Amino acid sequence: MDSGKDIKWVKIYTAMSLDEANIVKGLLESNGIRCFMKEFSGSSVYPSLASSEGIPLLVLEKDETVALELISKEVKIEGEEM
Repeated sequence: MDSGKDIKWVKIYTAMSLDEANIVKGLLESNGIRCFMKEFSGSSVYPSLASSEGIPLLVLEKDETVALELISKEVKIEGEEM
């Protein structure tokens, strides 16, 4: 049984809104990749807005390469040409 001591999470994406974070998290999880959204101090008045640092998304280190490939194929960065 894994004691959890060898589990390492790595940051693979920083979302600029809670909506964006949930979309990317959903993409990863629908492809079998566990994803953790690090806590942030969002506004209670405007819950879809994140702090100026954004919302970090983390995956297990073993899933990092696949997660980055999925994001690069599926997530359009604002202002980026397709």
